[in-house]
Amino acid sequence: MSDTSSTHETRPIVGVIGDGTLADDSPRADRARRLGGALVEEGYRIACGGLGGVMEHVCRGARQSSDHRPGTTIGILPGSEPQSANLWVDTVVPTNLSHARNTLVAQSEAVVALGGGAGTLSEMSFAWIMD
Repeated sequence: MSDTSSTHETRPIVGVIGDGTLADDSPRADRARRLGGALVEEGYRIACGGLGGVMEHVCRGARQSSDHRPGTTIGILPGSEPQSANLWVDTVVPTNLSHARNTLVAQSEAVVALGGGAGTLSEMSFAWIMD
């Protein structure tokens, strides 16, 4: 009899979007790190754009959580170079889609925005369109 248990990850994914640049000591960076840790502790995985700012700090908070498991942070990159992902991303997804990659982040079960600009607004719009 074969083992039919699945080895794929089933924890729900929350997309986290926001400012692409933040000082390490800024209040928003601290909030992003605390959010990352809290999401992981509640049993979620995190999808983001995989670069700096909110994306880096939410991944950092997730990775520093005692509940972190491999595959917890997913960086959906705008370019084709995996090495451009921040150091805290577990799973790097280079898309070479530029801003069109925002549609992928927005397909998460939920999306949380922490500040941001036009790119964040587009992700919020996609999340709204996709429910």
